[in-house]
Amino acid sequence: MLLPLIRSLLRKKTLRKLTVQARRVRSLADTHSFRDGSTARFQAMRAGEAAPDALAALACAVVAAERYHGFRLHSPQILAALCMLENNIVEMVTGEGKTVVATIAAATRAALGERVHVATANDYLAERDAREAAGVLTPLGLGVGSIIADSPGDARRAAYRMPVVYGTVQQFGFDYLRDNLAYRAEDQVSPGGERASLIVDEADAVLLDEAVTPLIISQEFDSEIDVLEGIDGLARGLRVQVVERTREEGLIGDDAVDAVAIEETKRVVMRSGAYAALERRALAEGSIISRDALYQPGNLHLVRALENAIAARSIYRVGRDYVIEDDRVVIIDPRTGRPTPDRSWSEGVHQAVEVASGAARSREAGTLARVRVMDFVGLYQRVGGMSGTAMTAAESFERVYGLPVVAVPTARPVQRADEPDRIYLGDAARLRAVCDDVSGCIARGQPVLLGAASIEASEALSRALSARGIAHNLLNANYHREESRIVAEAGRPAQVTVATAMAGRGTDILLGGSLADGDQEAHLRRREAVLAAGGLRVIGVGRHRSRRIDEQLRGRSGRQGDPGSSAFYLSLDDPLLATSLAPAVRALARQTGLTEDQHLSSGLIGGRIRALQASYARDEADSLLDPLGFERVSDQQRRAYYALRGEWLTADAALETLNTATVELIDALIDRHCPAGHLPEHWRPQALASEMQSTLRITLELPADPDDIDPQALRMQALMALSERLDAVALIQPGYTLVEPARQILLSQADNAWMGLNDAMESLKRTIPFASLSQKSPTVIFQQEAFDHFRAALNEAHVIAASIYCRYLASIVEAAQAEKEEAA
Repeated sequence: MLLPLIRSLLRKKTLRKLTVQARRVRSLADTHSFRDGSTARFQAMRAGEAAPDALAALACAVVAAERYHGFRLHSPQILAALCMLENNIVEMVTGEGKTVVATIAAATRAALGERVHVATANDYLAERDAREAAGVLTPLGLGVGSIIADSPGDARRAAYRMPVVYGTVQQFGFDYLRDNLAYRAEDQVSPGGERASLIVDEADAVLLDEAVTPLIISQEFDSEIDVLEGIDGLARGLRVQVVERTREEGLIGDDAVDAVAIEETKRVVMRSGAYAALERRALAEGSIISRDALYQPGNLHLVRALENAIAARSIYRVGRDYVIEDDRVVIIDPRTGRPTPDRSWSEGVHQAVEVASGAARSREAGTLARVRVMDFVGLYQRVGGMSGTAMTAAESFERVYGLPVVAVPTARPVQRADEPDRIYLGDAARLRAVCDDVSGCIARGQPVLLGAASIEASEALSRALSARGIAHNLLNANYHREESRIVAEAGRPAQVTVATAMAGRGTDILLGGSLADGDQEAHLRRREAVLAAGGLRVIGVGRHRSRRIDEQLRGRSGRQGDPGSSAFYLSLDDPLLATSLAPAVRALARQTGLTEDQHLSSGLIGGRIRALQASYARDEADSLLDPLGFERVSDQQRRAYYALRGEWLTADAALETLNTATVELIDALIDRHCPAGHLPEHWRPQALASEMQSTLRITLELPADPDDIDPQALRMQALMALSERLDAVALIQPGYTLVEPARQILLSQADNAWMGLNDAMESLKRTIPFASLSQKSPTVIFQQEAFDHFRAALNEAHVIAASIYCRYLASIVEAAQAEKEEAA
């Protein structure tokens, strides 16, 4: 109880301080002399000719924004910009002008000499907001760039040279990964990897909902289709219990089942009795799996394939988690409801879903580069953001990122009427009541936005409306191509729109509809009609596990002081209520004689629903905290490898590393075959000579008498041969530098080793937690194993690269000798 109170007091203190500063900024921007010289003052600060002053820079940006937009920025907008500049997450109600707030905050950071990335919800918004920001920032002397998915390399490089760049956090993250896969510094697009300041729109969606989403660059390889289909066949015969979530996976499920599939974590836990069932079926069907072989070291990939097959059939659902488009499995973004054709599930899950759904097979991929969104965000020196529902997630922002959340007041009081939830015994009665509500809205000319939790729910609602003869637009992953038109017209009189997740759509629902036809007078007439009918009505068909998503839907109504209303219709069949609250509510309904078409008010159990959502929110925050420290270790490894790789891109570092690695390989070969401390009769000089020839193309001349073998003399002989080869290359190709080939060789082998390490780390994360059964700390074991894997991967890369390097040198010399002999 004490911690929330402390946070609340700190928020109030921050708000009081920044409110005073906002008044100062507003006062400066209103002063004629300041306004007249604001552009010159800003440019002087940017050029270092004037002392940096954040408040003055912000005031200059406010003046530029007001000149471009033609309206006066209200005080809450200036306050919100100041809050973000102080590394806070700001809650701003929908329609309060977050776009212009991001612009003036970015301008202020740029005036202080920082590069600024503004992360938007999607590519469309990145381009739109960059164009709008350019109108404000260009007169101040600031260039603005934007990055979208299909931006070519030259366009990306040009955009990153600008002080302010707009794009999605995914695009920024993938460019970071690609830059760290480049073989030449000039192929990198982001200048010097600078990531000083990040401003995030829809911060809760990006920083929380997408936090653990890995950004992955993969290298494809062929899966064994017959193996996947055989595994899928075995999975079909298993008895699987699906549970929504659990805190103690060792205590869940029914002992009569073979496996437990956990919705929340997308994990599958096999029961011990399942192995015997698998053995019997494998023997009967001649399957590739048998009980003895399944957990052999060489067959552990079959265990993963089996768990994936079970998950594909019991957890991943078409219409909710993915859709089939052109015979392809296309993932649905759980936050926005949009299909994401460029994404695929990793570790063989995608291929398992393809087999289970009967879709076309894709190739499996190994991970070349990987970073979680939250770890990428952690690379920025400063982070600020905005959201319409940030306060709901304040605890998560504090615990996960250490970012305080501040709510700024609205410019006008919110006029929306939020009605109590209505809870029905079954879904059919709920849908009838919703249709009745919608019919009433249409009769008075009021537009309605209906929000559903999934594609299936939205389409069931659509069918119910159609059965009542109610015309409507449907917006979900199956109809995403119509999105902009549907959203633009959702505020027309008597317009009915059914949608899945609306958060992050990026388009305000204007009362009266869009101005696409250019008829301002007709738009105003429509707007007045909607205002008279009560504004936009939002109806939520079911509560989401996340209260934030419910609030995002509700926040679509009542923007900028407009009237509006919202109501949520719940059913005891809803997933949120079915397991935890439905039995008690049904008992209450029987006691009160509630009929099917009557409803309970949430006043009776509203607190229980909010507590359940709060429980899910805590679980969500806990899931981001990485309690075992596995992701922190992976992040440290990635930073260390990329720093090392960055060194190899510059000057002669790669060549020096290869020369050192070659000497170390020579020493290792000698120590392996003629180890010090062993008697000479136990040495293997012939094996040494053979491996030296095959690995490094270096010929050793061994003494005729084995007693005369001296490991140190053999080392000097090998080093001399290497030196002579380098001299020969210099004579054959005068002026030829080995820097570029050395860099290519070292980076290619290091990247191969890094890809193997990435996959090994993911496998380790799945298996290490079971070490707790042996009374050992999983964290300590993982740290040691990860360190050993990292060191082994780099050593392997050095060994292979040194071998290739020496054989490359030998090929130059041998080719020159062959050419000389042929000429003779």
